[in-house]
Amino acid sequence: MFNNKAGILLAKEINRVNSKIQNLIQSNRLNFNTFEEHERTYMVMTACNFEGCNIKCIEFPSLNAARTQAAILTLNGKYAD
Repeated sequence: MFNNKAGILLAKEINRVNSKIQNLIQSNRLNFNTFEEHERTYMVMTACNFEGCNIKCIEFPSLNAARTQAAILTLNGKYAD
């Protein structure tokens, strides 16, 4: 019989990470701001410390996609500049 223990372990790890991502999004504990403006969605990478304006933003197809990327970066210890 075929035994795919490595595949099962990988699937469990993927589920664990996806759960962490969803928990970060739901609790809004992201190290990056996300927002919608003029029917577009953005994640702020760099903000001005003087007046708080957004200097560098990345556009995403949806708010969920932006928040998911923000959660992935947060899980990896990254912060907005």
